[in-house]
Amino acid sequence: MIFLLLTINAKGQEKYDYIWLFGARSSPNDTMQGGTNIDFNLNPVSLDYEWRDITIGPYNSSICNENGELQFYTNGCFIVDASHEVMMNGDSLNPGAAYDEFCTSELYPFYPTSQNNFVLPKPETDSLYYLFHKGEEILDTPLFIYMNRLYYSLVDMSLNNGMGAVVEKNVLLLEDSLSSNQFTAVKHANGVDWWIMCPKYRSKEYCTYLLTSDAIEGPFFQQIGLATTNAGGQAVFSPNGSIYVRYTPIDGAFIFQVDRENGQLSNFEHVHPDLEGFGGAAISPNNRFLYLTSWNEVRQYDLEATDISASEIIVATYDGFVAPFPTNFYQAQLGPDCRIYINSTNGNYVLHVINRPDELGLACELVQHGIHLPTRHGISLPNFPNYRLGTSSPTCNPDLEINIVIDTTVMSNTITKTSEYDLSVYPNPVDLDLQISCDLPAGESAIWVLSNANGEEQGRLEINGFQEIYTYSTRDLQIGIYFYHLRSDLGVLTRGKVVVAR
Repeated sequence: MIFLLLTINAKGQEKYDYIWLFGARSSPNDTMQGGTNIDFNLNPVSLDYEWRDITIGPYNSSICNENGELQFYTNGCFIVDASHEVMMNGDSLNPGAAYDEFCTSELYPFYPTSQNNFVLPKPETDSLYYLFHKGEEILDTPLFIYMNRLYYSLVDMSLNNGMGAVVEKNVLLLEDSLSSNQFTAVKHANGVDWWIMCPKYRSKEYCTYLLTSDAIEGPFFQQIGLATTNAGGQAVFSPNGSIYVRYTPIDGAFIFQVDRENGQLSNFEHVHPDLEGFGGAAISPNNRFLYLTSWNEVRQYDLEATDISASEIIVATYDGFVAPFPTNFYQAQLGPDCRIYINSTNGNYVLHVINRPDELGLACELVQHGIHLPTRHGISLPNFPNYRLGTSSPTCNPDLEINIVIDTTVMSNTITKTSEYDLSVYPNPVDLDLQISCDLPAGESAIWVLSNANGEEQGRLEINGFQEIYTYSTRDLQIGIYFYHLRSDLGVLTRGKVVVAR
């Protein structure tokens, strides 16, 4: 492994999203369970363990003040202050059957599902914050839940000696069949007010509200595009607010232009990569590249292309890493440092990172499991809109110091050995011929298989314990990342990846 150190100068920015919180409540018996804080205020950015008696889980949102000081956060069950105590009147959030089922759990008390809440500072105030949150119901079994209520709760940070208090709670805005996940907001064209976007479930109807300093106006409804067939996924506005994307791997990406004067969507386009599982979406700081994730892949699309679908580039295929569970791809969030962070559908201690999301194709530098956290993240990623849109601050600042761990098997020309079988595949990157050796016991054999990023087999070799070195020609392969595995009658013995470069 090697570490890259990158730098930030965030002076003068509105820092509402500068502290990210993760993790299950701390346990004296499991050092990988507990709170993790990512603090973008510091240089280098810190990734610190913190003892907390709160499990955050996937229903994760938080807010700092404009100076980057944590105000409060929520796991969907409680609103918690900066000292990690339930805020005054901050209990019993999202009442109903789902609360009763999940929030009273002894093991992991948190509200299920992702991207269903976020916090907005009340316009033209310095101590009032709105938490917008969706509530769920359960049908027959906890395995089937659906969103049917949109609430807001109002926090006044001037109360309780600056620790804050909830002054309005669970105020019902809408009762309807709402899409799970896919909940976000964007600044009005005036740079002060906010449009809140809440799509409906299995529908092409979109509900919006306008948050001003005086009121929450709405709901306003618009039907456009196609009806969804699936829940989950993620929705995102481009950093400049001109594009809105609603995405699930099964439905694909619904892409719209946004009029921030009236909150209306237009110019519908559909990108349908025909993926499976859960997934997420993010847009690069320069507003050009859309990244869509699924369990096994991350794909990039050029939003400025005449044919967005045809611009598709696979920039990552899951490499099989576990930490301690499979580190596949799930939801994505643009950070204050102009990098995109991606979590997994399992509670791992790593995040993936797109180091240069403004760059085309593999130049975006997606580093799998590149961010090592002090504890497991708990299938969690905070949900932040772009607070700096319409202000004098830039959307993000790329001058950041943060440790990124890079797997040298694709960054070095040295021989790489993996597993107890001492499988060596070199040089890596390779120009013409790969050299492969494996220390199998005499008389035993295995199959070495090479696949492309789509999982399509490109070739294979039979390896045995008699021949020391095998040669595999890559002359007919296109430039890119390929994946190999070694298997025998016992199953897959080891796996890895190799870069073909000319």
